[in-house]
Amino acid sequence: MPTYLTLILASQVPVALQPIQAGLGQLVFTLQIFTITFLLPVLVMIIFRVFGTIDTFHMPTRKERILPFLFFAGIFIAFTYMMYTNETFRMNDLFLHMLLIMDALVVVVVLVTLFFRISVHSVASGGMVGLLLPLSRIFETNELLIPTVICILIGGAVMSSRLQLNAHTPREVYIGGITGLAISLIGMSFLF
Repeated sequence: MPTYLTLILASQVPVALQPIQAGLGQLVFTLQIFTITFLLPVLVMIIFRVFGTIDTFHMPTRKERILPFLFFAGIFIAFTYMMYTNETFRMNDLFLHMLLIMDALVVVVVLVTLFFRISVHSVASGGMVGLLLPLSRIFETNELLIPTVICILIGGAVMSSRLQLNAHTPREVYIGGITGLAISLIGMSFLF
């Protein structure tokens, strides 16, 4: 989701990623986001699978999800800290605040997973919508309208697919979507 959000901002409102220069600079930045928030967690999952920490990549039990999710939280928090300590990015409160909200989403997933199995796909989908809706109002232009509608539709498709595949119960999907949406909306209202 951080990669999708970065791509949306770079293509629709590049001013949101300043001081990174539009064009090649934002493309390189998007690749860095992709590497740290997608490829690195995938590598962690592969390592956990090879060493038997998890039985499958599906992680069907709540207990099996705790350690990988803790690692993901650590990756996200470390990345946010690196961005904060970087002089260039410290000038962009907008993106740093969005990273903090994403960190909060991952940490809440870890905490909820200690007690309840939740659909992380639903949390991410709801979180993305919860970020884009207020951003649409912040920029007061229609550049984010179409991407927001597309994210809502994709989020619905993702949540439906989780149910169709029997990967989660309706309760896990609904709680995940509502949790992601609520955390993002609350974070956006406090930070912006």
